[in-house]
Amino acid sequence: MPYFPLYINIEEKDILIVGGGKVALRKCEKLLPFKPRIHIVAPDICDELEALSHKYRTVSAENASEISIYSRAFNEKDLNDKALCIAASDDNILNQHISRLCRDVSIPVNVVDCPELCTFFFPALINDGELSVGISTSGKSPVAARELKNLLSDALPENIGDIISYMGAVRPRIIELIPDMKKRSEALTEIYSKCLSKHGALDSVELEEILAAYIKKL
Repeated sequence: MPYFPLYINIEEKDILIVGGGKVALRKCEKLLPFKPRIHIVAPDICDELEALSHKYRTVSAENASEISIYSRAFNEKDLNDKALCIAASDDNILNQHISRLCRDVSIPVNVVDCPELCTFFFPALINDGELSVGISTSGKSPVAARELKNLLSDALPENIGDIISYMGAVRPRIIELIPDMKKRSEALTEIYSKCLSKHGALDSVELEEILAAYIKKL
């Protein structure tokens, strides 16, 4: 049965990763663009994860995410106040234990390579600015998800992330100037179409011409 795709805000949320190897590193790298506080617990930490943690040790203007490393064995208290948990250790018994603990207290958990122990999956992600596209096969075929991601990535319009950011920036003004929902939708659609055709944001003159035409119709 397919899983329902649910987008959640993890900015400044505490996320636990149990495991310090390359798999934990990949999960960490997927989470970082979404600005969480990542806590990594493992007796042994790979060099790449150590290096990444030094870069993201504290939140700064350059790094909005934060990584903390605890070089020790997992403790049940590590789950306290966590929004998500990823069990990425090489100990299957430990991963099963973490999965049970998380489900008992309703913490979403992902157990690497064990779909039956997961309550959420990492999709194949396409990120471009404010655009986020997730492709999931419910853990059945990561290869299929990866290949579909590549196909969709190639099909995306040029500079779509910048265009979406621009649309978000002008939308409040358009809502204020065009109260009629139908005409507002038409105006936003025209603005978006023109952005696609020029592969970027409209200049102020182009935007004002469109708005003036719709305001005139009110």
